[in-house]
Amino acid sequence: MKRFYLLIGLCCCLFPLTAQSLIQQLGGTPTQFTIMLDDQPLEMVNQYIIKRAVSRHKSGSKLDGGYGYGYGYESYHLEFSLELVRLDIDSRRNRSTSASYRLAFLDENGNVLGFSTRTVKALLRFSNSDSERLNCYNIDLKGIPLTILENCKTIKLTIRD
Repeated sequence: MKRFYLLIGLCCCLFPLTAQSLIQQLGGTPTQFTIMLDDQPLEMVNQYIIKRAVSRHKSGSKLDGGYGYGYGYESYHLEFSLELVRLDIDSRRNRSTSASYRLAFLDENGNVLGFSTRTVKALLRFSNSDSERLNCYNIDLKGIPLTILENCKTIKLTIRD
């Protein structure tokens, strides 16, 4: 009888671990934001928030072999993917200058909770061989208060001139 209860307890402990997705096992939290680009809602394949390490590199001098130096930090990122849709945010811009976009965080009633302006470099697309199939994007949420994200239902991306 003790073996039976031990087996049941073991099964109950192992089941939640195997039922989690890879994203959840790595610490990601699924989100349900409506993400819009230029007032058009984007149909998401998936989206989640996850902590990532970010490194910044500067070119080095001849003294350090020219490999450069840099610094790093950890921050939370909103990652999402779109199927058969590609966001060419920088196609409207002169590529010699850094384009930027404005993030507007809206609550369920459409009230603005806050704004953030980022360069296009903060929105990264993962390169893949079949660029029309699945496009992955990443927004660094560094400096955005968690209370804004907790009450946010819609994120609007607006291209800035």
